[in-house]
Amino acid sequence: MNLEEYRHQIGLYHEFSITIREILSKAINLSGAKIHHISCRAKDHESLKNKVQKEKYCESDQNKIEDFITDLAGCRIVFYHDSDINRFRNLGIIEANFDIDRKRSVERLPKRGEGSKAEDYYKGVHYIVRLKENRTNLIEYSKFKNLWCEIQIHSALNNIFSQISHDITYKPNIGDKIGQDRLKSIDRMLCDIIDKHLMPAQLAFEKVKINHDRLLKGKDLVDSNMIDEAKRGKIIDNNELYAFLERYKAIMPDYNDAEELVNEAFEICKVSMGVARTDESPTIITNWGNIRGKSYDEVVSLCLEILDILRYRIRIEDYISLLLKYSLVQTKEIQDKIKKNLENISEYKIGILKKAGLSFHALIIEELDKLNTESKIKYSYAISVICRNLLSCETRDESSNYESFTFHRGSINASDGFKKARSDAVKILKETYDLIQKSSANDKIKKCLEILEALERACWQDSQSAQNDNQYYELFNLVLENAKEVTKFYISRIPNREYKLTQCHAPISRTNPLHPQPLS
Repeated sequence: MNLEEYRHQIGLYHEFSITIREILSKAINLSGAKIHHISCRAKDHESLKNKVQKEKYCESDQNKIEDFITDLAGCRIVFYHDSDINRFRNLGIIEANFDIDRKRSVERLPKRGEGSKAEDYYKGVHYIVRLKENRTNLIEYSKFKNLWCEIQIHSALNNIFSQISHDITYKPNIGDKIGQDRLKSIDRMLCDIIDKHLMPAQLAFEKVKINHDRLLKGKDLVDSNMIDEAKRGKIIDNNELYAFLERYKAIMPDYNDAEELVNEAFEICKVSMGVARTDESPTIITNWGNIRGKSYDEVVSLCLEILDILRYRIRIEDYISLLLKYSLVQTKEIQDKIKKNLENISEYKIGILKKAGLSFHALIIEELDKLNTESKIKYSYAISVICRNLLSCETRDESSNYESFTFHRGSINASDGFKKARSDAVKILKETYDLIQKSSANDKIKKCLEILEALERACWQDSQSAQNDNQYYELFNLVLENAKEVTKFYISRIPNREYKLTQCHAPISRTNPLHPQPLS
């Protein structure tokens, strides 16, 4: 059959594609499989002509195009998830209803790598099928004998991307070099969309489906047996652990028993942080190829996010102890997370001050004060972060509703409790500095600088946040007293400071000047 003959047969191929679609629809409905949709079509004559010209078939091949073009009739089955595709293929519906040309049927897999194009990310299963003989022996199907149809199977995300990228990059009518270069740039943008958005989206949708399936089966979304097994020494890879923690974080708002949630969450995070593996995790298989498995840093960071949500409910001694321990991890991702958690737990939140006053912050100071000499030197960075926050004169908070998100700022009243908190923070910093100076720590200068920079926070205030002149002057006098104490401490230590430390650390004069200015 040549192109002209196909023009007259296109109606038959269209009818054939509809027949294939109907057979598939009935079989899928009977099996209970869930699909997004099934479409069918006969190949457009103009599209077929362009394909023949592009592939440059010889004259003899152009007279038997049905042997080389597999999709003259085509059906496409689109599923919501990759797992649905695997389940459908295992049902054997294609094999039960059609003869399959195994040589021409293919499973296209992504070919990701350096210089990959958007078309290289394509994934799909293509079955080349015809009706079985027992059907074509029936008069209503006899006209379809020896006709072949291509059945394509895709996930919804893959189908959308394939259609968009095909329209943009396939057979573009752009002849000049500038146009071709710009088209390559567009193609790279499409590849970025897959890597940065579609691959994570596909994984996220699969996780939602798994959670939903567990729920329908009456199972908990999280299986605490994993944590019990981890305690007993079972090795759990980071991908499995990360997925478990993600599910746990998602269901936390649904817990009715707040105390049970806090105790369970802390134990789960503590165990997970302890068993997370530092070696390379297995790759994660996605619709567009494999991606890197979850790292130790990612597992620990997710645990820290969960703990930060519950920071005011966890026993403060347990939480501070855990944060101090992981403040020693040297990777930037975890250090940044630990710093954020330490700042969040020690900042003056307006809502917390209204409910509990400064009692929560007093407990934090108590935990730092209980540290022995070795611990104060070891955890000096965490101490500097906490004390720097405790020396702030500012309160902050956020509130939101369905139409807005508001940041609140203010100044703390110079109460006896606040004076004591600042005084204790300065005392702990001074003690820690002297302990470091007497130690043989390899990073002594770095540790000392962190403490000195935290001490500087005692010497300045934000006048903009004071509500009135009285509050401003009360805070000013408090800060002035602290500044005198810190200055006296600096002067007393200057003769014993290492040259490098003196060079690296600027004097107090670089901080905000303490000039009282009444509020207007």
